[in-house]
Amino acid sequence: MEHSPFYLAANPQDQTDLQESNDRLKGDLVLMRYRAAPDRSPYGDRNPLLLSPQERAGANLMQVLAANMAKALTPFETAAMSHFEDPVPPPDGCHALFEDHMHDSLAGFYMAGAVTELDRNTAIENVCRKHAANQPLSGFELKIYKENQAWIDRRVTPPGVGEGPNCKAEIGAVFPVQTDADVGDLRDWVIVSQTNTRREGGGYLRDRAIFSEM
Repeated sequence: MEHSPFYLAANPQDQTDLQESNDRLKGDLVLMRYRAAPDRSPYGDRNPLLLSPQERAGANLMQVLAANMAKALTPFETAAMSHFEDPVPPPDGCHALFEDHMHDSLAGFYMAGAVTELDRNTAIENVCRKHAANQPLSGFELKIYKENQAWIDRRVTPPGVGEGPNCKAEIGAVFPVQTDADVGDLRDWVIVSQTNTRREGGGYLRDRAIFSEM
């Protein structure tokens, strides 16, 4: 994947998202092979799979939960896994679909972190305000501050002087690449039960509706 034109043309954030999603897919397949054992029940059993910390951290949340309950693979998961166990080369022209026409190769939603330029500028400005108020910064906020320290420090007005800091993000303000390692700082508490990454908790292996007629 790292040598594909669509990957090389992507910006650093998109490359990180693609690589992390690909790595999670590998972790999902490990857990799915565990779950494919013939003694698994569709309803789970009393002996959940004992996953290592690395296996838990390397897969998407929905696969971790299914493995914890020792659930058998669904028909969709069985069909999906068969494509990885016995891969068939894609037909000619297939790459053009993804490189030129697919709007989102992940076909999912981001649930944590900044997505738009407005999101990024708002996060940078919030860091500036918190720094001016001597409020503690989270791990990812510290990354933002270090990338923009020169102009943030220049904008912060000492207490009692003037009208306070002008924290509007400067043109060229730098927003760090977000990774799954930052999810603890970026994820709202209401989605903790839904995902362990910045993306949807189901990863790539999700059944999707296809509308063949309009």
